[in-house]
Amino acid sequence: AAFALVMSGLEKIFMVLEIDGNNISEYGEVVTAVRAALNDEFGVSPAGIILVKRSAVPKTSSGKIQRSECKELYLKNSLPIVHAWYAAAIKAGTDGAVLSSENKVCMELDTETDCKSLQRIQEWLTKRIAEQVGVTSGVIDLDTPFTDFGLASVEAVGLMGDLEQWLGKALPPTLIWDYPTPRKLAEFLVAKD
Repeated sequence: AAFALVMSGLEKIFMVLEIDGNNISEYGEVVTAVRAALNDEFGVSPAGIILVKRSAVPKTSSGKIQRSECKELYLKNSLPIVHAWYAAAIKAGTDGAVLSSENKVCMELDTETDCKSLQRIQEWLTKRIAEQVGVTSGVIDLDTPFTDFGLASVEAVGLMGDLEQWLGKALPPTLIWDYPTPRKLAEFLVAKD
């Protein structure tokens, strides 16, 4: 289902797609393929691609997709989202759907303290990025490059300064480019300790 939302005075396109299976490693490939197809066929770059469980997109009794109902479910955070990708700097007048994902890196760490530390850093990063781009923290994907959030260089350096204060330790402002996603940066900071 495709629908539009007006954000910051501009109409933005969102796609909601049903997906089979639970192979998390394929989600990124699906999003990349959909983005490429939309760009190649229509010259369109979506603001968001939301993958949901099979049969989650509302349909009429004759099988026609109910786009407006799908949009309403999205806005109410009622879609069973399995993965979501959002374009840079989505400034929503409404909250985006909350995406909860399991932190697999956390489960692979040896101690509970490390797990909490990694999780807390990731939570802090997603909250701060969400504040800067104007969305709920639940829509921030830990594997999306910082540049895709639309943060200007000044904002990225500011984010690193805030992180430095929060952690209580000096950090080079270039870390955001050396470790280009929230997950990679958080993993580096945990490993550094």
